[in-house]
Amino acid sequence: MQRCFIRAGHKKKGELNRVEQLYADVLELLKRASEIRDYEFEKIKLKIGDGCWYTPDFMVLNKEDEIEFHEVKGGYITDDALVKFKVVCDLRPYFKFVMMQYKGKQWNRVREN
Repeated sequence: MQRCFIRAGHKKKGELNRVEQLYADVLELLKRASEIRDYEFEKIKLKIGDGCWYTPDFMVLNKEDEIEFHEVKGGYITDDALVKFKVVCDLRPYFKFVMMQYKGKQWNRVREN
């Protein structure tokens, strides 16, 4: 049986942390510039194992009307986060997944499928 662990002091559902808010600001600018059509925060949960779920930070509707899932991280990315991301990419190859990291006051694309 596979288990997932939740860190103590994790934010409440639907509440953006600082890095997520910074990325939401980027998405809002992209939406206003018509580079994307829309986005939503923590809109969907994807099952990745028995009792284990993955909730992407942002669901993004790109200008081609395709759904992308964007995961955002701060300066440090845990091994657990990377493993979950890889697993969900492997299980759902028909979706586009993107992991972005905010480090050194800039956004970097870390991984995508």
